[in-house]
Amino acid sequence: MKEGPRTHGGASCEIRISKALPRELRPMTREVAHLHCSRETQQTGEATALMREVCDEADKDGITLVLWPRPYGDDIALSQAQLIDWYARRFGFWQIQPDPPLMARAPGSTPQ
Repeated sequence: MKEGPRTHGGASCEIRISKALPRELRPMTREVAHLHCSRETQQTGEATALMREVCDEADKDGITLVLWPRPYGDDIALSQAQLIDWYARRFGFWQIQPDPPLMARAPGSTPQ
């Protein structure tokens, strides 16, 4: 899975190798960072479509995804708790660390 920006309509994110992970985990893990959807395109499904594309690509390449679920940007629509629920319910992420919250998704995970 290549590093770099991803977009779908008005939604965007960054895929990168996480420096927070031990070196031995980095080859098969990518971090989803800065998922953003402008206020004008919130509730249109563009962020959901983007995350589905990212999850599909990770599944195809056998990559585990990690993310820090926190509100990002000036157009914050969801709280941290709502983001945790959204990532779990829609994409099969699990909270693996409570403080600060860290979530992970193994290849092929299904929503809760």
